[in-house]
Amino acid sequence: MGIEREWKFQATPELLNEVQANGAEHTMQKSVATIDMQTTYLDTAERDFAGRRWTLRVRRENGRPVVTLKTPASMGARAEWEHPGDVPDAEKLIALGAPEELRTLLQKPLETVCGARFTRRAILLGFAGAGLAELALDEGVLFRGERSAPLCEIELEHKAGKVADTMLLASMLKARYDLQPEPESKFLRASRL
Repeated sequence: MGIEREWKFQATPELLNEVQANGAEHTMQKSVATIDMQTTYLDTAERDFAGRRWTLRVRRENGRPVVTLKTPASMGARAEWEHPGDVPDAEKLIALGAPEELRTLLQKPLETVCGARFTRRAILLGFAGAGLAELALDEGVLFRGERSAPLCEIELEHKAGKVADTMLLASMLKARYDLQPEPESKFLRASRL
């Protein structure tokens, strides 16, 4: 199981460009990648996943499909499991540590709830020592059926090392660029359209 710790902020296209151009203080940029993301969020007709505050998605990252299950974890983090492919496989996810209950839920038919299409500029940042964080600059659209809304946000995700380093960087970015937190996930915002 991976524990996902991330900080999300509201942004504009201009702000995304400014953050990319000026970088992040006290870090060393290790790589930059542009990723075309197409995400479909799935649930049962009875909304079994939403009722548990779980998120099941299939995302194509530059055409490569990945299935991800996210569940709540402690201290505002989320537990996350994923496997390659475009069909959720309960056995693969459970083998990685996902809840056993998933086996029963995935026996029901799934339907598309909503989705997102966006371009991510992913900047891998290194801290002194072995710490890593990913600064993701996302721009695109959220959709539910025929309804859509623009998507523009900054995510900072802790990858390795001390969580405190990533937390400090999040605070510094917030202050430097006067960032406003984005309290809701892409899924929640898209599902409310």
